[in-house]
Amino acid sequence: MKVRNVFILVIIAAILVVIVLLSEKPFQGPSGEKQKSARSLEGIKRVPVFEKVKAEDCYRIFISQYDGMSTASLSRVNGVWYTNPERKHPAAKANIERIFETFKRSGAGEVVSKNPQNHALFQVDKASGTRVKFFGKNDALIADVYIGKMGANYMAPTTYVRTEGSDEVLSVSGMMMGLFQGGQDNWRERTIFELQPENITGFIITQPGQPNIRLARLASDEWTCMYPKSFPLKKDDGMRMANTFARLRASSFIKDYPQKPYEEYGIGPQSATITATLKDASSTPTLYIGHESKDQPNQYYVRANGQEQVYLIYKYMRDGLAKTLAELEAKPTPTPANPKPTDMETLKKINEQKKKELEKMTEAERKAAVQKKIDEILKHPAPNPKAIRKADTITSPTLKPKGQEKK
Repeated sequence: MKVRNVFILVIIAAILVVIVLLSEKPFQGPSGEKQKSARSLEGIKRVPVFEKVKAEDCYRIFISQYDGMSTASLSRVNGVWYTNPERKHPAAKANIERIFETFKRSGAGEVVSKNPQNHALFQVDKASGTRVKFFGKNDALIADVYIGKMGANYMAPTTYVRTEGSDEVLSVSGMMMGLFQGGQDNWRERTIFELQPENITGFIITQPGQPNIRLARLASDEWTCMYPKSFPLKKDDGMRMANTFARLRASSFIKDYPQKPYEEYGIGPQSATITATLKDASSTPTLYIGHESKDQPNQYYVRANGQEQVYLIYKYMRDGLAKTLAELEAKPTPTPANPKPTDMETLKKINEQKKKELEKMTEAERKAAVQKKIDEILKHPAPNPKAIRKADTITSPTLKPKGQEKK
């Protein structure tokens, strides 16, 4: 009977707990968590964002930051992207490809907010967001979106995005903040060479008034000069040249439009040139180096063969490539002088050796040696004679003439 009563009491207590949970909801957080619970129950809403933005369908991209204070426009003409088609300023190919590759992997976006007041929080409003418009043929609008800040999970990067005209903020897979920058020059191509450093087997350096210099990479990956002299290069000089040449990038752009004739930049028959030889002999990439820019000091005009565009590179890049024989030749390392003995045992042995040498000398030879030492001291007198220590004064041991030694 008692067991039955206990069982009934347990059932009643359980019913009361259920009633409290349904009425009071003690474990439910603030309103934001209510929405999260509701979303979990009804399923996460996903919205496609970039599925129509494809490389083959896009012909123009317009980027606007800070409500239009900084802008950039990119256009595709005959399959090539330009920042300015009229001036033939090519856009950075790698940056364009990165946009469409990121969009292809992003997938649909997860709705994280529908409240317009949260747009500034996610940086998808006009003031703080980056607005990007994509256009297709005949300038038809494909997408108009705001790219906001990154999500909190840096291990699995996401970016907050909002489509123009919608209040929904979406969390989209991928890191997109660095994809879009304002300013036309930020999108211009800076690549002068795009080679594999290990594919470079040598260089030919030509400078006005000097013999051509031929450098070669040995099988051991060491570098040597073959002409006009034969000598090994300074350690790492050849490898450093190969790395600089293979990945050479422009430091800035010339301001002239239209571009002047090459000779006015010092790029002509008399300019310095650096030509690389390649393992696969696929090409002979050559860099022509002109004179220093007056408008932009410490930068030099350059042009690569096969390119029309003249760029500028920093002086340290130029100096690292257009080297002279004197700069390339490794100077012999001077042999360090023997260290002065410091231990007493060594000093004792030296003194004994000098004493034996002195004993073998005649009286005239000893006097001559002493006089020579005095003359050397007089040539370099001490600033303060009182500073000469007693131990530094020259003394000559008294020796008896040969045949009169003490028996």
